[in-house]
Amino acid sequence: MTTFPPSGSLKVLDNLIRPITAEAFINEYWQRKMLLVKRNEPDFYADLLSVEDIDRLLSTVSLPVAHVNLGKNAVGISTMEYSDGVHVRTADVLRFHRAGNTIILRSMHLWLPKLRNLCEDMEETFLSDAQTNLYLTPANTQSSYPHWDAHDILVIQIAGSKRWILHENALELPLRTFEFDRARHPIGAATGEIFLEAGDIAYIPRGLAHNPMATEYSVHIALGIKVNTWADVMANICSQLFMTETAFRDALPIRVGGAGFDRAACESRFQDLESRLTPARMRKALDQLEEVHAARRRPRTDGTLTSIAKQQELGLDTIVSLPDGARTEFRMDGENCEALINGVRLRLGKHLVEPFEFLSRIGKVRVRDIPAQTDEQRLALAVKLVDEGCLVVAA
Repeated sequence: MTTFPPSGSLKVLDNLIRPITAEAFINEYWQRKMLLVKRNEPDFYADLLSVEDIDRLLSTVSLPVAHVNLGKNAVGISTMEYSDGVHVRTADVLRFHRAGNTIILRSMHLWLPKLRNLCEDMEETFLSDAQTNLYLTPANTQSSYPHWDAHDILVIQIAGSKRWILHENALELPLRTFEFDRARHPIGAATGEIFLEAGDIAYIPRGLAHNPMATEYSVHIALGIKVNTWADVMANICSQLFMTETAFRDALPIRVGGAGFDRAACESRFQDLESRLTPARMRKALDQLEEVHAARRRPRTDGTLTSIAKQQELGLDTIVSLPDGARTEFRMDGENCEALINGVRLRLGKHLVEPFEFLSRIGKVRVRDIPAQTDEQRLALAVKLVDEGCLVVAA
């Protein structure tokens, strides 16, 4: 069994796919080709998720019906058969499952902390949204027809085994807004297959058509990475230009495209518009993507309620700490520093950079040991950071 660290995205990715390193994966496989890691270690991911964890979840949480699907051999069951329209009826879900239907549990990182940590670490690695869906598939059945996904997938086999048949596909690197449609997206001939057993992992690039079939009772995590693309950057730039540059909102010449219209004038106008797609606008669009990612980070609040309930008064001997897994970032802007600490954005004077960097590096410290000129400054800083949710009082 491998223990996955709670934070440090490259470490988590390294552990997830070893003996392949994160660096080798990103350089050789990411967005390029399928990867299969065979281990012969059934308990390799036991610290991440087990069948017992899922059993406990289903028996203790009334899951929203929007997060649960049932089906057998690509034929779905109406949600009204196993829900009240809002929440699922677990007994009915398990009854259908016993009859051979796959249970698909979507976005389970919203309920399972270890999967949440995994998603947050992948989001830090790729600066893209991540999600975890769980597939519980009875032996000799399949949950879907051959298809491709518009996001990259790490298939983490938790229990049992599954055979994945890979197919030719005419659409390369679909955007996240694309949806597979059997009527419009024919799947080509089979090109090979892979076999996953408990403890194995596979990487399926977006657009690679696949058809999974359980060879025995199977449980796997589909860790989806919804990448940002150059199309996103261009859409961001164009959206800004359309709002700020009147030239892009001008009407086309009358009868453009009809007989005798001035094509040369249109081409000249297009070149003028194209010249406004500058590297500076690209940099701004990339900065905005980073800001969106930072805003989506979920602050860690572990221990905060306990600290509030105890009504603890801070003193110089109080021990404060960053919540487990909290992330910190610092960016200098002239004489000031912009800090993002556990999801809280702060503007700091230059004199506070050293104590913030110290807290970020150490993680847990007695108030009197915070770098500052006076005890009053140390205490005032600790109080502010606890009140803002950046730090918690250690137990």
